[in-house]
Amino acid sequence: PVDASLVSPLILAEVYHGQAMGVNNFVLCDFPQSVKQVEFLEHQVPCVSKPLLLEFSRADAADLAGASSAGALAELQTDAYFLDERQAMIKALPGLVKIPLSLAEVESKGKKKGPSTPEGLEELLVEAIWEKVCPKVRPGLTLCLGMPFSGTDVLAPMLANLSPNTYAVDCNALLDKEMERRTDLGLVLSNMLAQGKLPPLSFTLELIKDVVNLTGSDTLVVENCPLYVDQIEGLSKEFRIDRVCHIAGDGKAMSSWRSKFLAQVPPEQQEAQGKLFGEHGRRLTEIVGHFSRLGKADKLAVSDTPTEGILAELLTKATMPQFVLVTGLSTVITPKVAELVAAHLNAGAAWSALVAEGGEAAIASLKKQAESSSLLVVVMDRCVSSEAAALAFLSSLGVPQLVVNVSCSPEAIEEEFKAAHDDMDEEVVAATLQSERTAYEGALKVFKEKCASALLTIQRDSVKAPPEEPLKAAEQIFEMAKTKFVPKAYVVIAPSTDVDFGKMVTSALCTTGTLGSKPTKFTVLDTVELFQQGRHSSAIEDALHKASFSTTAPDCLPSDLWMQVFQEAFATSANPMGPFLITNFPTASALSASGTSIRDQFNMLGSLTSLGGILHVRLTDEVLRQCSSEEARALETRKAFQSHVQDQISKQYSKDLICDFVVDDLSVGAPAVASKACATFLAFLGNME
Repeated sequence: PVDASLVSPLILAEVYHGQAMGVNNFVLCDFPQSVKQVEFLEHQVPCVSKPLLLEFSRADAADLAGASSAGALAELQTDAYFLDERQAMIKALPGLVKIPLSLAEVESKGKKKGPSTPEGLEELLVEAIWEKVCPKVRPGLTLCLGMPFSGTDVLAPMLANLSPNTYAVDCNALLDKEMERRTDLGLVLSNMLAQGKLPPLSFTLELIKDVVNLTGSDTLVVENCPLYVDQIEGLSKEFRIDRVCHIAGDGKAMSSWRSKFLAQVPPEQQEAQGKLFGEHGRRLTEIVGHFSRLGKADKLAVSDTPTEGILAELLTKATMPQFVLVTGLSTVITPKVAELVAAHLNAGAAWSALVAEGGEAAIASLKKQAESSSLLVVVMDRCVSSEAAALAFLSSLGVPQLVVNVSCSPEAIEEEFKAAHDDMDEEVVAATLQSERTAYEGALKVFKEKCASALLTIQRDSVKAPPEEPLKAAEQIFEMAKTKFVPKAYVVIAPSTDVDFGKMVTSALCTTGTLGSKPTKFTVLDTVELFQQGRHSSAIEDALHKASFSTTAPDCLPSDLWMQVFQEAFATSANPMGPFLITNFPTASALSASGTSIRDQFNMLGSLTSLGGILHVRLTDEVLRQCSSEEARALETRKAFQSHVQDQISKQYSKDLICDFVVDDLSVGAPAVASKACATFLAFLGNME
């Protein structure tokens, strides 16, 4: 590679020129060629850098080089890229984000999408790459939601302080400042408001982007946006919504906030102001409900306007992720297992910061990092490696979700250690290995005594990979451990009528659900949406398209494809481990000749999840007629389906797993009935535990 002292000044000149023009963000292609080039640039220009690697296989890279107009030069550059020295440099880049790409995937997506010319194929390639890159570079938002005077102005800076270079932004204040400064946008806003029109979301989005560009921040904490539930789609296209924090007040709190809201205006305007407050509450309920169904909303329940201290305590409880610890003495196999576990759980990179010997400062630092991570699961690689550290971890952070212990023989560890430290004295090697093993066994002793059910030990000798292939051994160990990472699921069965009881009940569970003492973030999977085309990976989209030619309904799929659709939904959700609420299940085609039977659908779901319970909402004949405008024949079909489901689940599962809720009266209204069903099911689950 070119020496850093030669190439970096050329780049610096372009950066300085851009800064003089008001540009604060730069994209550097094919940079760096060495770690020193990055260090030189960051030393000269204070900045935050994010290296992105477009990762093609060697075969795909060779095909791209062959199709390039550069010819032999492109092939030479490809060969140089795959040299061991270059690959080692890339792996050493701090914060490297890998984006796996495949020409086969591009070709699958590009069918019937343009000419098969080099220019057309290049356009498809760029489009496919951007689709993968965009989520990695899109700025993130933490939404701070609440009623007026609920304390969002206190919560937003607290959330911003959890992460470096993160700022709190009040979108209403942004719009007001534009009008005060009488900018072009501000004048347009003033005219719109004078005409009684609301500013479009696009104005707010542009102002948020300006803040991102000025600050160089990867994440912002946003107040007063979105204002309507239909604005969420537009917001999600431009930004990555990482977290949603909602200050939820009880009746007393809402009354207090309403009084403060009305006190802002003269008595003659308070009636209109009261209607405005109520409308704000209805819109907020819709927005929170949307994110709750996605499993993204953290509910901070209060009975009055919270102080900073109360909010800090509520935030810790609501945002602390689950921990998966991967431990073992192998410095080759163990980190690879941790990497695979983290990828499987959608948990980013595995953490490797050691927990000090019971040090309170180390635990406090770990808690702060976990709270600010926006992760629901944190995978830690050999971080808790002594008895004192294990005790400190359990006392401060509680029992981890799982401890994966990769156990290797002393001979294998010694051989691995000597290979990495061939110049070390034999006595020093023996003393070091003994010290590490003593500390490691001390940590295991604590986990066996305090949380034996969370400890999973896998012997290196139990896998078939030969000693000279440690990475293959790590993959096989991960496959054995993966059986423990089964998502928790609950099935909500409700008849499909004009009144969508299934949606009402799952929404109530998402917004008010609590399992144990901690609010539970459920994620809803609606099978009607799940089997629709246009929302899956390219491989599954292609399979669904082919299956559509031979099926009578979207859910009439081969069993392996049926399961792949569910597996993808679990893996891409906010928390791949759940808990999930499966609704519109069994699917509508369960009784048709070409559909998968009720029994088989439950069997397949049971093979993919740990089924925690079934809520069966049954309607009496009279209520079914009230809730449906269908003809008598269609009603009989609904009744028959409800009866078949009841018969099958009673045969297939113990009654201890089934919560039967009969709706025989709608006089109180469907929402009240749904809330009662929610409370009944939560009480049922509480009794199970």
